[in-house]
Amino acid sequence: MFRRYLLKNKFWPVKNHNNETVFVTHNPIHGGVYAHIVRENDRRGVKIITADEETFFDNFEKLDEYLENLRRSARSQENFVSILERRSRQAYFRQLAL
Repeated sequence: MFRRYLLKNKFWPVKNHNNETVFVTHNPIHGGVYAHIVRENDRRGVKIITADEETFFDNFEKLDEYLENLRRSARSQENFVSILERRSRQAYFRQLAL
């Protein structure tokens, strides 16, 4: 079930050095986002690893919320950077002698 969910959310399956399948996607802020499907006796779910944290999910709603927060934070930073770039271009063009 988690495999299908990860594939729908643009995670790509990759074999790691232990020949286990790891799902990978890229986020502009966090870099690589890795998802390991955990199938132990008492724990079934997905372990998400980003650059600075490791989180376990056994609930689709919480996993969806977490992934949406990652996407939202990337969009807000992209918007902020584009505003800064636009302001610096405007300042440069104002200094040009026409």
